[in-house]
Amino acid sequence: ESKRELFSLLLSHAVNSFIAVLSIIFGIQSLLKGEMASGLVLGGIGLIVGGITIYLIQKSIRNLIHEKKSKNRTING
Repeated sequence: ESKRELFSLLLSHAVNSFIAVLSIIFGIQSLLKGEMASGLVLGGIGLIVGGITIYLIQKSIRNLIHEKKSKNRTING
């Protein structure tokens, strides 16, 4: 059950992760072509979206762990 919850969590954030990776890739490509401004903007957007996505995934995992501990406490005692 927990594996299924974790998979659905990662799947729900997959779009954000995909956008972040694409933005970083296009930013690096722009930097390599010599387009400094667009490369930095795209790279920055990718890093921001990626950072927010990682934060949301960590927060959701913490909530799942907290819910499991709460369920175990009510069952055990």
